[in-house]
Amino acid sequence: MSTLTQLQAKLQMSVPVAAPSRTFPSRTSLPTKKGLYWLLKSGVARTLCYLEDGSVITLGIWGAGDVVGEPLSKAQPFVIETLSKVDAEPILAANWQPPAEVLLSYWQQTEALLLTRANRRADAVLLGVLGWLARRFGQQIDRGCLIGLRLTHQDLAELSGLTRVTVTRLLGQLEDQGLIYRPSRQLILAQETEHWHYEI
Repeated sequence: MSTLTQLQAKLQMSVPVAAPSRTFPSRTSLPTKKGLYWLLKSGVARTLCYLEDGSVITLGIWGAGDVVGEPLSKAQPFVIETLSKVDAEPILAANWQPPAEVLLSYWQQTEALLLTRANRRADAVLLGVLGWLARRFGQQIDRGCLIGLRLTHQDLAELSGLTRVTVTRLLGQLEDQGLIYRPSRQLILAQETEHWHYEI
């Protein structure tokens, strides 16, 4: 049994259900309030906040088995946006304390993303973010690792702290260098790319 499967099983046993699971279409927001967590049962969502100038900072991208919610963040305003169709179960904070494994996983993923964005070179930042996505959501195929998320250039810009124009230019450069492949709107990180094997 994988670590993720074990964590999901443990969560299912420990979570007091506040209400039945709800389904949210892609590119919609989950309700947020101080006393509410969401256990993602399927699909992918991102957490984000808006700066005073209106720019978006993506705080993390989360999938099945992850717990997200305002109690885990100090960011304001705090938003949970679906990147695909998402099934999620609401959990009242008053009735449940996240297990240590949940908190540890949350902060490790957040820290790993933060460190990838700390590089001074924009191409290294983007390649690091793609590596982070590959480790989190990738599937090994012959040519490398298929990142199974439908992310726009703007999504990648907000995730990496770069501009959309810069991301578009860098994706072209990375493809020319053979570090990524983009067949049929998919994104594959090349097998020989060492950056995405780096573990924090």
